[in-house]
Amino acid sequence: MMSLCPNCGTELDGEAKFCASCGYEVSPRSINQERNQEFNARDNAIEPEIVRTPSAPIKERMVAGILAILLGGFGIHKFYLNDMNMGLIYLLFCWTTIPQILGIIEGIMYLTATDEEFQEKYVKY
Repeated sequence: MMSLCPNCGTELDGEAKFCASCGYEVSPRSINQERNQEFNARDNAIEPEIVRTPSAPIKERMVAGILAILLGGFGIHKFYLNDMNMGLIYLLFCWTTIPQILGIIEGIMYLTATDEEFQEKYVKY
């Protein structure tokens, strides 16, 4: 059974684990996926798929920033970002002005970060 290399399009033996031309590791899953798509000889790059797990919801950067600025003294933005320990600390010290100041600073940091940077740095899973 002959198939095509998903990376370079060279014909492969059905039992090949690596492409002889480009060295690409060939798995049965990748061959089956690529059989359904037409190979474009000009574009050898394979686009990576972004896979998100259902248990990791995406948090909105704007929502977190606004919560931090308006309700940062109570740590509401920390609870929103699943950082329960820091949320409790903010809540315990809400009678001081320290959490309010930190909330404004964090809100500005959230709003100036890119979406990817925000998800990586600030959202706890």
